[in-house]
Amino acid sequence: MTDHSLFVSLDENDTEHNGSSWLPPLSGLIELGLFFAVAFALQYALSGQIGPFETAPHPFWIPVILLTVQYGTIEGMIAASAALFFYVLLGWSPQGGGEEFYAYITRISAEPALWIISAAVFGTFRDRQIRLVAQLQQDLRRAGEQRDSIGDFCRKTQSLNKKLQRQIASQNLCSVQKAHEEIQALYEADGEDFWTVISNCVNLLIGAEKFSLYALKNHSLNVVAHHNWLQDDEWASRFSKSDPLFQAVMQKGKSLSFTRKADAKTLGNHGELAAPITVGPQGKIVGMLKIETIQNAAITSNTKDVLQFLCKEIGLALAKGRGEMFIPLQKPAKGDVLLKIKASRESVSNKQTSIDIETARKEQHCNIDNDLARQSHTDGSSVSTFSDEIQKPAERSNEQMEG
Repeated sequence: MTDHSLFVSLDENDTEHNGSSWLPPLSGLIELGLFFAVAFALQYALSGQIGPFETAPHPFWIPVILLTVQYGTIEGMIAASAALFFYVLLGWSPQGGGEEFYAYITRISAEPALWIISAAVFGTFRDRQIRLVAQLQQDLRRAGEQRDSIGDFCRKTQSLNKKLQRQIASQNLCSVQKAHEEIQALYEADGEDFWTVISNCVNLLIGAEKFSLYALKNHSLNVVAHHNWLQDDEWASRFSKSDPLFQAVMQKGKSLSFTRKADAKTLGNHGELAAPITVGPQGKIVGMLKIETIQNAAITSNTKDVLQFLCKEIGLALAKGRGEMFIPLQKPAKGDVLLKIKASRESVSNKQTSIDIETARKEQHCNIDNDLARQSHTDGSSVSTFSDEIQKPAERSNEQMEG
């Protein structure tokens, strides 16, 4: 982790100043005032009075150099101006006896002029250094923000990676045997079980989270079953003949996948995959299976082919009379109607035959009972003969019922 203190060697006021502000920092003014107070206090303590400084170099060089080097040109010029003010206020040394006027003026004005020139020259160098350090600090802050952003992105990516790994690890692996069993179940399921088997196949073979089944009715696609649709979902339950999705799937028989740009435009916001369901040797399209959302980990290069295969198996199951949800939505074939009529007639005929046999058996029992009553005075052999006669019709009736 980068330590921001590497470049923060200046005072906060220097960073805010950065050589471009015309307002001097408060700390510089305080330091300047303290210096003059200490200088005058020392002079008074040593000489007993406050007057011009006779030492060389002049003590006023100290605030000029320190403030210029520390804060830059502006603070240096303020220090030089303050030094010049007190220099004039305290008075300067008197002119010598043999000293010319111009030499005297040069001598007393040389140091104040050098204060101003030094503050301007050295202050320029310091301003450049302050701007450079400020730029480095700004770059450091930007680098820190970029580092934090990259760190957050890496953490999010790592979290997403772990989530996908857990999702893949917990996902049911599709074995060939299990897929074969689910496909075979399509040909044995009826009613609601048919949709349950379809849901199992879609989850197993494709890994879809939300999907739906549509049937063709009155020249439009109408949803007949859906999986994991929520109340706030806005998936369409009907597609008219003019809808691009209807035209692509039902009229052109195309299978659509969001991985293709043209198919994604046709699908729009309706889902990610769609394929037609065909029935019969001529491949009549009777419906559509649409995948609204699919797990990212489940998307492969052959997902579209798997969906087409599943729709083909659904169509074969429908052709064999499975899937009652489609029966009201399509006209039955003529041969199917004749078979149903024939089976119905055979059922009625069998019921009528059973009723006739039962009635004949009851009438025969009544006749035998009457004969026994009339011949009650005969011998035992006659009664035995009639008992045999009772048993024979009963056995014949049972054989007819079994037949």
